[in-house]
Amino acid sequence: MAHHPHLTAGQRTALSVPPLLLRLVLAIIFIWAGYAKCFGTFPVDETNREALVAAGVLTADGAVVDPVPEVDIEELIPESEPEPEAIPEDEPEADPAPVSPVEPGGTGDDPEADPGVEDPGEVLMVAQTAPAEPAATKVRMANNVAMLLHAAAHPEPVTNDEGLTTTPMALVPDAIGSPPWAVRLAWAAAITELVAGVLLLVGLFSRLGGLAVAWVMGVAIWLTGIGPAIQSGNAFLGFLPQPDLIMTHYHDLFFQLALLVMGLAIAFSGGGMLSLDRFIFGKSVADDED
Repeated sequence: MAHHPHLTAGQRTALSVPPLLLRLVLAIIFIWAGYAKCFGTFPVDETNREALVAAGVLTADGAVVDPVPEVDIEELIPESEPEPEAIPEDEPEADPAPVSPVEPGGTGDDPEADPGVEDPGEVLMVAQTAPAEPAATKVRMANNVAMLLHAAAHPEPVTNDEGLTTTPMALVPDAIGSPPWAVRLAWAAAITELVAGVLLLVGLFSRLGGLAVAWVMGVAIWLTGIGPAIQSGNAFLGFLPQPDLIMTHYHDLFFQLALLVMGLAIAFSGGGMLSLDRFIFGKSVADDED
């Protein structure tokens, strides 16, 4: 039988508390971010409408492909129907008024004063015409990622000081940044963040959750930091976003890098002793006694 050395209290703490803290921080951040992308919205205006259409979020006429349902609470409450008025028994019902025959081309009241509709088919055609779909006013926040992917696949031409126009390299293949994959991948990233955050919170499939958030952060670093810096040709050390050492210029990049490393730490070490993985899939070496 395999023999494992007895672990001290400090060693047990090291194997349980750090993974738990890493999981909790990652869970808070990615549950928040994933939920916001899946259920949050932002308005459609003239500044982003063209980009949303190009990414496949909106149709050519401005209608949203993934509409955000707006529920009116008053519409959900059924209106009470008025009770029919009782007819007194002592009063006989009045005979219905005679209806005059409807003459061709009129309503029957006054054929000469009401010539009617010259082309009855026109009324039928109007009745069968479906109303135009209204233009979108807001879309899900996950579509921000779709616009980012489209911009990364189709960079705008840049003109230098000498008047020479060049097109920077694309950061992702054209198929990834074009409809419908731009929207599909954007939603995949949003759902991945939300699901991975929940898994890390409870410590279930912790390695998979850590790898997922590390992958998402790696893509984010490339699309928002290192990739655009390389495109600009004016990056520090050839790949850092700002050609200087001012710390505030690197807050976003360092934040994303920290989340990536934290995710990799969970992917390599697991969820620790205080996780569902330990109770479901068996004991670790920290639980064995000599």
